[in-house]
Amino acid sequence: MPVTANAQQQLWSPLGMEYPAVSSLDREDGMEKAWCCIAGTARDLAKLGRLHLHRGLAGEPQVLSETSLNHSAPGPPARAGAGRALSLSWWPASPQWVDYVAVGKCGQFLYIDPAPRTVVVRLGKSFGPLGK
Repeated sequence: MPVTANAQQQLWSPLGMEYPAVSSLDREDGMEKAWCCIAGTARDLAKLGRLHLHRGLAGEPQVLSETSLNHSAPGPPARAGAGRALSLSWWPASPQWVDYVAVGKCGQFLYIDPAPRTVVVRLGKSFGPLGK
């Protein structure tokens, strides 16, 4: 099943996204990229963040399993000095390893902090001066 069709069936439809799932191709008339590049509006991306806050629930049935969520949330590095640990495109956002972020192209991100139940979506054209 193509990446976009799978995303539409497994995520976009159950989450009630406003616009169809879109992904990038590896070249003109090529194959969909499976390693990156899911595109969406700020509202639709925020729904993905809310899905994480609600531990995979978006009504019935459960959209993401508890096992999937546990594997996708970043955790502490395996060894001292290992730096930040990446897990399924999620990065820890603080030294406490509680909040996390998915970083997209050109400074776009989806930030999740479960403690205050906060989701932040940033869309942009560049990382700006802080992204040097």
